[in-house]
Amino acid sequence: MASYLDLIREIQKLDENLDHLEEEIGRLPKHVEEIEKKLEDHKAQLAAEKHGLELNEKERRRLEGEVALAQEKSTRLTEQIAEVKTNDQYRALRNEISFAKKEIRTAEDQIIDRMEETEALVAKVTAAELALAEESVGVAKEVAEVEKVVDGDRQKLAASRIEREQVAAQVSPRLLRAYQRVRRKLKERAVSAAVGGRCSSCNMVLRQQLLQQLRRSTDEDVITCEFCGCILYVPELETVPTEDPVSEQQ
Repeated sequence: MASYLDLIREIQKLDENLDHLEEEIGRLPKHVEEIEKKLEDHKAQLAAEKHGLELNEKERRRLEGEVALAQEKSTRLTEQIAEVKTNDQYRALRNEISFAKKEIRTAEDQIIDRMEETEALVAKVTAAELALAEESVGVAKEVAEVEKVVDGDRQKLAASRIEREQVAAQVSPRLLRAYQRVRRKLKERAVSAAVGGRCSSCNMVLRQQLLQQLRRSTDEDVITCEFCGCILYVPELETVPTEDPVSEQQ
């Protein structure tokens, strides 16, 4: 039958695995939010480009309307020339016709500019739509994979919690309370091996008296490192030094 300390070490492994699973379960949804946020940003960018295309086409239609009006005005003024009685009226009509034709040329030049812009915008929107469609498929696939991993982690988490409860039920309540207290305090490993006269967690040299106490301890005893607070144990193949390691170094 496993000793209490062996069981505590097993609980520590289970707790570390539980921490890892809980961290991953908490991290993966955030990853999903990030990739979905990126996709939404690209959708918003595409919407802005489409809006720009709509404004461009609207402006082109407005200019085409101005050209039509100016052409109608020029035709009407040309027809009126035959009815004028004086040179002043004739010159005035010719000036108006000239101004109307100038307006037509200016608007037509702007229309050509808008048409060129439209061509570039259409190509940009089309490329963005294709890229977004491809990205949407990739994001959906990645989200599905993440959800699958999370579901698997949740199942592992539930199984590990059950296993921990089963192992904890076999441990001395006193030792279990001590382990849980130390782990809450340290937020890390709560059980550490005494190897070569040192705590393997903080690597500090342990007093000879503490090492001897550790050697004589029973499965119920709780002996902690005076430096980091970890519960100490001696590995099966480790021998406790008979001399104080500190004294040997002096």
